[in-house]
Amino acid sequence: MTVMKMIAFLIATLVITAGVTTYKSELAKTEQLAVVSHNSEIQLAQVRETIELKKAETIKAEQAKVEEAQKLAQVQAEASKPPSTPASSSVSCRDAIAQTWPLALRDGATTVLVHENRAEDPSAKGSVNRDGSRDYGCFQINDKAHPAFFATQDWSDPVANARYALTIYQGRGNWTAWYAVQGILW
Repeated sequence: MTVMKMIAFLIATLVITAGVTTYKSELAKTEQLAVVSHNSEIQLAQVRETIELKKAETIKAEQAKVEEAQKLAQVQAEASKPPSTPASSSVSCRDAIAQTWPLALRDGATTVLVHENRAEDPSAKGSVNRDGSRDYGCFQINDKAHPAFFATQDWSDPVANARYALTIYQGRGNWTAWYAVQGILW
């Protein structure tokens, strides 16, 4: 019987050893799966983070496009506005000529004034020209030909209007910008 006990003991040992080996093998597989699962979770988190960053970049780029479009629309709206409305001023058009034009050119400037703007009204607005433009102020400066003036200056300010008219004269070197004095000054 001792042989039988020994055999039983050996069989039990083999069974236990096989069970332990199987358990260890299954445990190793489980640990490997856990590592793979953990790595997959890390990779998934990284993918999610990348997606979120791309989404944030896309949103930021779209917001920048919207802001740029809004700025462009604002600039276009400003450009399509009529020139600023007349401001009250105690300086007459003739006073503005005296303040801004050189003495040698004042008679010519006054001739332009009285032929372009008979009322000598600083807030004078000419009728609409064939090209859709208008002429404004003491010297009837054209809004289409001189958009920079209208963007940066008050056309109804006699001094600003006279100063810009002098700039036009100096740029041309003559009076040809003012058709009302054709045959008189040119």
